[in-house]
Amino acid sequence: MGRFFPADPYTQDTSDLIGSIDYANITKYGSPSDPRAYRYDGEFQAANRGLLELQEIFKAEPKLLYPFLSLAEENQYKISRQSMLSADEVVVGHTNEPDLLRVTTDEPSPVLNRMVFIKVGYTLSINHEVNIYKQKY
Repeated sequence: MGRFFPADPYTQDTSDLIGSIDYANITKYGSPSDPRAYRYDGEFQAANRGLLELQEIFKAEPKLLYPFLSLAEENQYKISRQSMLSADEVVVGHTNEPDLLRVTTDEPSPVLNRMVFIKVGYTLSINHEVNIYKQKY
């Protein structure tokens, strides 16, 4: 299972999702495009053959959502200077309603067209929460 939580917008980088170049191995293998000089430690790799959870998905920078386009369409993603990598994973993202409304009222995004929205209500009363659990069990 992989889990991604957006951090400070100024320090967000796709390396959290797809990994990064291992600079210590560049001298050993001679080129940053050599697959052995890459650290495959991103959340896409952690979630392969499993589940990737995206917390507060719409608080992430839009550039971080673009790797999900090829993942959603082709079950593949691109690593810089390498060929496409296959991935078989389920991606679940969640956000709060104000962030969702802000994003959906802006200009249409190709990422939004590939999402399925499921609205899940939440309760503010402990009695309602107890009733939910009683119905489930």
